[in-house]
Amino acid sequence: MYYFIINKQAQSGSGAKIWNRLDKILKNSKVEYKAFNTLYKNHAAELATMISEVEEKDKHIVVLGGDG
Repeated sequence: MYYFIINKQAQSGSGAKIWNRLDKILKNSKVEYKAFNTLYKNHAAELATMISEVEEKDKHIVVLGGDG
């Protein structure tokens, strides 16, 4: 399973455009995934911790966005 943590505000809103393109590719390729949008400062770290605690044999965490 792929888990995506997305900051849609990254790069002055370009994060949303990048995610929209990637989302279409994933759906067309029938890739199983879950996506989470960050809502506030340090939310990505909280999401990563939550995802890492999921018991799953084949897990991939992908982070999209980030300023700095």
